[in-house]
Amino acid sequence: MFKRMSLIIFVIALGFVTGRAQDKRTLVVHAFTVASGVKFPYDMGQLQTQTIAELKDKDGTQFDFVPDAAANQPRGYVLDGEVIEWHKATRPNG
Repeated sequence: MFKRMSLIIFVIALGFVTGRAQDKRTLVVHAFTVASGVKFPYDMGQLQTQTIAELKDKDGTQFDFVPDAAANQPRGYVLDGEVIEWHKATRPNG
């Protein structure tokens, strides 16, 4: 009786976990672009990867962060960005 009850509890719990995972929305993080005439010295692919990693750290329980949208993904958000200006900062010695 205990084994059967454990199996039922496990199946119900698995259903809740699976149902909750499907509630996660997807956020597609595109590589940012650079406005014409702006010289930006950083690699946009690395910036995209770092942005996804930081977003996962902050809101990984709420969203799935991906670089490209899946064809069968019915709902989600897209993050696009454009660097319109960049100024080199000075670094303090020390």
